[in-house]
Amino acid sequence: VTLVDLVHLWAAAVWFGGLVVLVAVLRRTRKSGDPTAAAGAVARFSGIATLAIVAVSLAGFALGWFEVQTLEGLTSTTYGRVLMAKLAAVAVVAAIGAYNRFRLVPGVEAAGADSARWHLLGRTVLSEVVGIVVVLGLTGVLVGVTPARSAVRGGEIVSVSEQLGAGTINLTVDPNQAGINTIHIYLLDELGRQSDLADTLT
Repeated sequence: VTLVDLVHLWAAAVWFGGLVVLVAVLRRTRKSGDPTAAAGAVARFSGIATLAIVAVSLAGFALGWFEVQTLEGLTSTTYGRVLMAKLAAVAVVAAIGAYNRFRLVPGVEAAGADSARWHLLGRTVLSEVVGIVVVLGLTGVLVGVTPARSAVRGGEIVSVSEQLGAGTINLTVDPNQAGINTIHIYLLDELGRQSDLADTLT
């Protein structure tokens, strides 16, 4: 999983970092009035981006399977729904990139500096960057959400104890899974006997 995660991060960094640099290149070439050079830069990056997208997709599928594992986990948990939103955002960005490569770039190369496609190319590349930022935001959300496989299956009974004054408080959750759970709270003195250590609990 660690190796696949590294591949996923590396490929995503190449894709996103390349797009940021590409935006800078397009702005510079726009000032110089050389749309052919800009189109060539997009075309060259498209080859690199294609490899990065394939690596991101394969590694992402493997990581997604590890964290979800069931259709129920994909459709009924917060993790699964956020993951689907991330996949949709990646698909949109990839579609914009394909449109640039196979439709806009040939049009810019053929029509030259006066073409409306030249200006559209800059906007679509920038929209790819914005899309990747959205993907990164959704990834940040996933990091803080319980993986779907854990949310669906749950785990063993959890029992946690902490110091409370001279005694301890114990919290037990059973069965510690999505759905109905039973929660027990025990207040114990320093000898482990049940004790009235608090008037109320929140």
